[in-house]
Amino acid sequence: MNLSDRGFVFVTYEVLSLKKLLQIDTQAINHEKLKSYVYVRTTSLNPSEYQEQFGTFDGEDHECALWLLLKRSQSEDKEVRLQAVQDLANNRHWHDYQYGTVAQTCDQRTAIGLARSKDINLRFFLPPPPMPKIKNVSSHCDKIEAKGGLQLLQRIYQQRKDSAKIQRNIIRIIGNMALDERLHSSIVRAGWVSVLAEVMKSPHVIQSSHASRALANLDRDTVKEKYPDGVYVLHPQYRSRKSIAYRSNELLDKLRAAGIGERPLVWVSHSMGGLLVKKMLVDASKNPEMDKIVNNTRGIIFYSVPHHGSQLAEYSINARYLLFPSVEVKELSKEGRGKKGSQNKFIEE
Repeated sequence: MNLSDRGFVFVTYEVLSLKKLLQIDTQAINHEKLKSYVYVRTTSLNPSEYQEQFGTFDGEDHECALWLLLKRSQSEDKEVRLQAVQDLANNRHWHDYQYGTVAQTCDQRTAIGLARSKDINLRFFLPPPPMPKIKNVSSHCDKIEAKGGLQLLQRIYQQRKDSAKIQRNIIRIIGNMALDERLHSSIVRAGWVSVLAEVMKSPHVIQSSHASRALANLDRDTVKEKYPDGVYVLHPQYRSRKSIAYRSNELLDKLRAAGIGERPLVWVSHSMGGLLVKKMLVDASKNPEMDKIVNNTRGIIFYSVPHHGSQLAEYSINARYLLFPSVEVKELSKEGRGKKGSQNKFIEE
């Protein structure tokens, strides 16, 4: 064999070895690809529903699930809409681009609902837009909005992170402006929903209560009341359907953190709030850490409180949902059937 033949054999060997080294197990790739998928729990994810919602959708199942939830979040059916927002909020392991997709495509009603969901991931929200150059701002809400005051307040808020008091007062102004439903779209466009959602997570009760009031005034889907200036929303701050026992423990912890009980205390309660106050005082009497709240209570005013239950709890399911959250209606109905345990405990204490 001459030199050229040996060279040919050498090159052939190297190419075959290189080809062998570059062989990739496609099954391993597919396995890793499947691990990166995020599956969304929905009531139905069958192909026929894709066709009904989207016509033709060129995408994989986990992507279609995301868009299906976004579509449902804009449904005319309120129950479908609320469930879709809850399902979106419950997803904890999406990729950044999926959170970004929701942030860019959801409507203002969905954004507000997400902001009022507990432990929400802040990646659901777009950052505030760039600040315009504005010099003069009127005190009237309409003029504040017309002159770009919402963006100016946003700039001051971001630049004065060293002052909790200034930031708190700005959030208070936003809460007052949110009383006017005509300004809701402008407040959302100015980027305040993401700011309020972040402040809701603050460990400082006064800060979070101002943000809670502003978001509650914006949320016309689940909050019928409007909270004027001077109202501090301590509970409920989030969309929830919790039992009275759960609400009692949660609110007691917040009241103690806010220093409530250090001075004489008079409770003013209305409707289901009266049942909650009674439950709180009974629970506080059993907890030595809550002695100040019980011992400094000087009076309680009950206004239209259903101490012995209410016939409203026996109405149709639709009426119950409109009047009270479902769990509380069930508890109210139990009271009306003669289970007066909480009432008797309150009187005994």
